Amino acid sequence: MGKYLLEDVENQQQDIQLTKKALVYLSPHSFLITVVIIITLIAEILPLFAPVIMKDMIDGPIRSSLHSDASGEDLKSAIKMGAIWILMIMFMSGVLNYVKAILTQYIGQTIVHELRNKVFSHLLHLHLDFFKRTPLGRLMTRLTYDMDTLNTLFSEGLTGLLGSLIMVVFTVIFMFYTNVTLTLISLAFIPFMLLSSWIFSKKMRVVSREVTTAMSKMNSYLQESIGGMNLIQMYGKQKQNYEMFDKDNNWYKTQYIKYAYYFAIFMPSLIIIIEFAIISVVFYGCHHIMTGGQDIQIGEIAAFPWFLLLLFNPFREITDRYTQLQKSFAAGERVFHLLEVEKQFEDGHVSELESPIKISVNNISFSYDENKTILNNISLEIQPSETLAIVGQTGSGKTTLVSLLKKHYVAQSGTIKINGIPIQDIKDQLLHKVITFVPQDIFVFSDTLAKNIALDKEINQEKMNKICEMTNAKDFIDQLPNKYDTVLTENGASLSTGQRQLLAFARALYQEPSILILDEATSNIDTESENLIQDALKKMMKNTTMIIIAHRLSTIQYADKILVMHQGEIKERGNHHELINQKGIYYKLCKMQFEDY
Repeated sequence: MGKYLLEDVENQQQDIQLTKKALVYLSPHSFLITVVIIITLIAEILPLFAPVIMKDMIDGPIRSSLHSDASGEDLKSAIKMGAIWILMIMFMSGVLNYVKAILTQYIGQTIVHELRNKVFSHLLHLHLDFFKRTPLGRLMTRLTYDMDTLNTLFSEGLTGLLGSLIMVVFTVIFMFYTNVTLTLISLAFIPFMLLSSWIFSKKMRVVSREVTTAMSKMNSYLQESIGGMNLIQMYGKQKQNYEMFDKDNNWYKTQYIKYAYYFAIFMPSLIIIIEFAIISVVFYGCHHIMTGGQDIQIGEIAAFPWFLLLLFNPFREITDRYTQLQKSFAAGERVFHLLEVEKQFEDGHVSELESPIKISVNNISFSYDENKTILNNISLEIQPSETLAIVGQTGSGKTTLVSLLKKHYVAQSGTIKINGIPIQDIKDQLLHKVITFVPQDIFVFSDTLAKNIALDKEINQEKMNKICEMTNAKDFIDQLPNKYDTVLTENGASLSTGQRQLLAFARALYQEPSILILDEATSNIDTESENLIQDALKKMMKNTTMIIIAHRLSTIQYADKILVMHQGEIKERGNHHELINQKGIYYKLCKMQFEDY
């Protein structure tokens, strides 16, 4: 299962590559992003005027009042005006940050919506082999948790990082404008902040990936356990399953605590560095004034702790954003890697096929891997309105053969043609319209029975009644509380196995296929349901080309042609009576199932 999962990819993509991929999705929203950048620029610069106003008040009216006979009213008026300006600055900055937050969330959610649709669309066209090898829980994590994490990248991440960088640059400019000496003392602590940020962010990137991997594994096991709850309870495996889940849950807890541990160390380390910077600036400034220095004013000393706090916030946010970006990059690696999984093949160009439909299979060979051949040099023809049955032991290649007809896999050698046209040249949509596949495990949607039959087609009640009568499904439908409008429970849990099979037949015929493929149509059902299905099959054989894979040979005795497969090869072919007379594999299979042979 590993080759499709990021956890097994050795060459992980660099942040710069992921950022480039993210920019592709940001570019259609360039106008809104430009607006956000302008708002961010103003919102981040405005608070820097507050310490400047405070400095001017201390070194202006307040200092003058200490050395002159200026009236108290003038001093009060100056302080009042300064306070009003500071409040206005903070209010305007708050409003702008609010607007920025709304816009960035809109951008982020819009992009994630588009990306989630793109990923889901991509999944719909991947090899079935991919879904067999990839745990469902991990795919669910990609489409939910990872997508939500990516929202941070597209909304707060890049714009927030930009805002923090703007704040750092302009804070330093304002600090130099206020006092060069105090600025140089302050900047001496920047390397320590950068070093702390670099060390912890690197560690948190690794742990963040482990957190998501642990969650993915836990979700996968949870999905598997809920899906197999009937089996778990039947065999009394609750304790073992609980212990396995507890193990995965503990691993997730351990990784998350490790992440919290690094974050908990990192934040205090930044605070301590800033506190040292503030103490150093105040101590140096006060000592300088007390020793007669003239190039540092009291207001400047008072302004610098404010400047340093404004400098600390973006540094903290840069690292915080960077930490969030690490999570987003880890999520992005998985999502973008999923988009890079190769599709099964390019769609064909043929969009129409003339009736009747004829299938030719010529010297097909296929294997899932190099070690074991599943099909070896298979050739056959299926004529219009012919019923072809395929029998053989488990693993003989029956289902693989019909999967090739549906383009679920690509043969290593040989050709499959429909009306003389190579199957790879036929558009997928047309192929799915021509060939309908009824699998052994029937999936039922949580919707009305009518919609489960019609799927994406328009509901025609007259047509539906006729088809349900033909497939013997109407009897059980009429017994349902709301008949065709009955809402079925998830995966058809309210229906019996036989009823689900009859529903599948009705669904298949409603699509009006030229060819109907049935995979083990009567497996795991009772005798009464089998009789109903056999009767339905006889009716369906009259007007439809059918390919039937069967273990129960009672369903295929009326087939026009029967293929007997063994170890990936066709060993016998003919109708029921011809094969019985051959006294070969088919005869032995019949003898095992029926007393009359």
